[in-house]
Amino acid sequence: VTTLQQAEKNPLKANLTKLIEDLVAAQQYREATRAYFLLVLQRMHLLGLIQWEKPKTNFDYVKALSGSTLHPSFSQLTYYFEIIWYGQQQVDRNQFKSIEPEFINLLRQLQSDEE
Repeated sequence: VTTLQQAEKNPLKANLTKLIEDLVAAQQYREATRAYFLLVLQRMHLLGLIQWEKPKTNFDYVKALSGSTLHPSFSQLTYYFEIIWYGQQQVDRNQFKSIEPEFINLLRQLQSDEE
């Protein structure tokens, strides 16, 4: 079982989909948002869209995608994530359910880029 702390140390090897399911089931929506963001970074790295490195900031990744069709949605999700995670905002079920579709849509875009 991967914990969020383990996933943060090595997001490229973590089973983030399962972690998201577990966190949502436990109603840990703030942590699930973090795991979704890591999943997006993981997928973008695997597709060669970004080069994941621990010292890079989220805005380094936003900048790396400038000019890409993914840039607007990734930029928006980064904004949400930054407010929730670094702004230490608590997230209730309704708030989570309002941003989760944006993560899912971006992940679908990444999946279609893969095929």
